[in-house]
Amino acid sequence: FNGCVLVSENQNIVYKKCFGYANYTTKALLNDSSIFELASCTKQFTAMAIMILNERGKLSYSDSIQKFIPDFPYHNITIENLLTHTSGLPDYMELLEKHWNKTKFATNSDIIEMFKKYKPKTLFNPNTDFEYNNTGYAMLSVIIEKASGLTFSQFLHQNIFLPLEMTHTQVYNTRRSTHEILDNYAYGYIKQSHGYALPDSLKDYKYVVYMDKITGDGTVNSTMTDLVKWNYALKGNKLIKKSTLDDAFTSHKLKNGKESKYGFGFFTEGDGENERVIYHSGGWPGYHTFILKLLDQGKTVIILSNNEYPKIHYLADRLARIVLNN
Repeated sequence: FNGCVLVSENQNIVYKKCFGYANYTTKALLNDSSIFELASCTKQFTAMAIMILNERGKLSYSDSIQKFIPDFPYHNITIENLLTHTSGLPDYMELLEKHWNKTKFATNSDIIEMFKKYKPKTLFNPNTDFEYNNTGYAMLSVIIEKASGLTFSQFLHQNIFLPLEMTHTQVYNTRRSTHEILDNYAYGYIKQSHGYALPDSLKDYKYVVYMDKITGDGTVNSTMTDLVKWNYALKGNKLIKKSTLDDAFTSHKLKNGKESKYGFGFFTEGDGENERVIYHSGGWPGYHTFILKLLDQGKTVIILSNNEYPKIHYLADRLARIVLNN
């Protein structure tokens, strides 16, 4: 394991430690302010942005995609479908892999144009099934921009990161396009037979370059100390009402009444009889991340790995059992 681990209980940090390198070349060590790519753990911030806009009356969960993207080629899909992975939209990554000019950086707008041009079939009718879907959260990023008049990065900075004093957190999708380098950055590495290498240098991982500018489903970068502030904000309802947040933590029901085990940006487990848990993992070449919250006991586990630690789900489960004394 190469990365950082933090466990908190309510307002108290009970364990915090970093292991290994932020940079395998320079041998710079990780610390509690090292900045990691959160990958799909970004989705909880995207969902929060949508919830903030909903409370402000800028959008409704029942709004169709076409309200904000009028020429989007798939119909009868709502914002709630996007939030809960029940849209049935095709995977944009597969579309880009097949058709995109890999010498160019793709954007969210490019994804829309590709869908309009090729119109791959949907996976299922909206709200009839659940399938984890990065396309939905990339479209939510576009909707946030349309509803707010700000870029995705600007909206998250002004309405989440700045109010919570998450000073080391940002949407970071410029490292490869403009070569912007952040101080104390935890570079993500992939294990090779000769050691560890950055994915940019490996043929099978070139998509980390041409997909680097896409937002919504990933690209929020943060530190474990900033994520503690985020955790406290969720506990204290600092950004939105408790009733709104409760919706995010509630498993969505499909048309047939079956629960999807996913709310708004979080997987959900447990009920009134069992410990309620919300969690999300993230994976991108060089990174594995995991954020888990035990809602009833106010305990949180944060794991950030920059060497694709393969047993991160097992580690999160073991830590959760320890803090539950189970």
